[in-house]
Amino acid sequence: MNNLTKFKKGHIPWNKDKKLNYPSWSKGKKRSDMIGNKFAKGCFQPNKGKKLSKGHRDSISIATRKAMTLEIRKTIGLAAKGREHTLEQRIKRKEFSKGISNPNWKGGLSFNPLNNYHEDFNRELKLKIRHRDNFKCQLCGISEKECIIKYGRVLSVNHIDYNKQNCSEDNLNALCCSCNFIVNGDREKWTKLFKEKLLEINQTNLW
Repeated sequence: MNNLTKFKKGHIPWNKDKKLNYPSWSKGKKRSDMIGNKFAKGCFQPNKGKKLSKGHRDSISIATRKAMTLEIRKTIGLAAKGREHTLEQRIKRKEFSKGISNPNWKGGLSFNPLNNYHEDFNRELKLKIRHRDNFKCQLCGISEKECIIKYGRVLSVNHIDYNKQNCSEDNLNALCCSCNFIVNGDREKWTKLFKEKLLEINQTNLW
């Protein structure tokens, strides 16, 4: 050691008998507990509350994505990686995805011309129905402005009896896209409810 680095006789260190303002993060912790830079309870964290830069955020997101893909690949297994389907397998898959063999087959409803929209079901008619319903969803009561903000689109016009050829005004009502999706199930219930609602509206208008 050089003479410059040696302390003189009787020198008192600056940190002698001084206590830290915050507890040491490694105090009483095992090495296994300190893996992953985990702080002890009540430890001073210098970066707490500070926002990360865009570059730092991007690097973290890339790292997490890589870790996630690795985990997924481990769980799924890499047995099928790079494997090509044979010609027989391709034909089977094509046959399975078409017609009666598909589990979503509903007896060819899409080919029925009655399931296509009538030519009278145009923008003018839709606007008229939405205006009649005060630009509000007839199920949840959301306004068209709120619908545009929430879903990014105007109110949909629904066929009450689910017949796309029946475009009379008594068979149409305005719904948001969420409610329009909901009413596709249990059709008898919704047709009954909407018809009763329309009758009430017509009666009030007559008075």
